[in-house]
Amino acid sequence: MGKHLSSRGHPYWHFSTGNLETLLEGPKREGIDARKELIQFYYKYYSSSIMKLVLLGQDSLDQLTEWALSKFGDVKDLGISPPVYRNPPLTSKELLVCFLFIGMAQVPPLSPPLSLLEDVWTLYTNTSHVRQQRLSNLSRIFDR
Repeated sequence: MGKHLSSRGHPYWHFSTGNLETLLEGPKREGIDARKELIQFYYKYYSSSIMKLVLLGQDSLDQLTEWALSKFGDVKDLGISPPVYRNPPLTSKELLVCFLFIGMAQVPPLSPPLSLLEDVWTLYTNTSHVRQQRLSNLSRIFDR
């Protein structure tokens, strides 16, 4: 839902998954070879220089490092920079929007009824403020 509530002019709004219609039949009607486009995207953007990897586990740092290198060590560094978007995905038009989404078929009967609340915090990356440790300060607020 968050993607569809973002600014339509920003790439974040576009879908990140698909189905038979969006990945095969629709592109075929428009004369687009989706497989060819995906392969071109892979060779242009699949680069360690614009990826981040986080491993979290109870295993030793040596073990986690070994797994990371064995699974991701062959990812090439194409020397590319991440794309830069001039406009944020959420503008004043999209912010402060409250919505309720209930998928009744997916909600098991509860006794007593239970309310669910999900808070979404949009935090923009700004390396010029890295020394202020804003995310660390925020994590302290929610630490149990």
